[in-house]
Amino acid sequence: PNAAGVVQITAKDVLDLADNDKAVCPRPSRGKLSADLSAVATTATLVPAGIGASEYPASGLVRIGREIMAFTRASDVLTLTRGQEGTTAATHSADDVAQLCAVFDDLTINEAAEELLTAYASIDPAYIPSADWADENLTWYAGFTIGRVIISKPTGVKRLIGELCQLGVMIWWDAVDQEIKFKVNAPLLPGEA
Repeated sequence: PNAAGVVQITAKDVLDLADNDKAVCPRPSRGKLSADLSAVATTATLVPAGIGASEYPASGLVRIGREIMAFTRASDVLTLTRGQEGTTAATHSADDVAQLCAVFDDLTINEAAEELLTAYASIDPAYIPSADWADENLTWYAGFTIGRVIISKPTGVKRLIGELCQLGVMIWWDAVDQEIKFKVNAPLLPGEA
C-alpha cells in the first residue's frame, strides 16, 4: 500500500506472453560462422563449440545475411545447399550469425496460431481448446491452408498472430472459460449464441 493505503494491482492474461518484446519466432540463434564462407562453399562450421547440437536441428533452413540455405548438421558442421527460397548464394564473413528459420508448411490458420502460441510464446496448451479451434476453422475454411511460410528473422509473435487475424479470424482471452478463443469472422450458425 502507498501512504494513503491504496494498493494497485495490474492484471494480465495469458496472451501477454505473446507480446512482441517477450516472444519471437524464430528464436534468435547464437551460432556464428567460424570462418569466411565463399559463394560456392557447401560446408560451414559454427562457433562456439557445441552450439550445433544444443540449438540446431539435424536439418532445416538457416539464414546468413540475406541468403537462405538448406542444411543438414553433424555436430557443429553444416552441409549446405546454397541460395534457397529465391535467395542468391553470396559470400559471408566469419562471425556472421547463422539464424535458424521457422518453416510453416501447409498449416491451417488455427494450427499456425496454435504453434506460434505454444512453441514460441510458451503458452501452456491447456489454455487452447484445439478441437474447438479445429471445428471452427473447418466450418468456415475447410480445405484452406496458408501454404509455405518461412520466417527467417526473429519477429514478434503478437505481430505474427495479427497477420493471421488479417485472414479473417479473431483470437482472444476468455476470462470466464479460462481459454484462448478462436473465431472466424462469420455470421453465427443457427442456434449459436
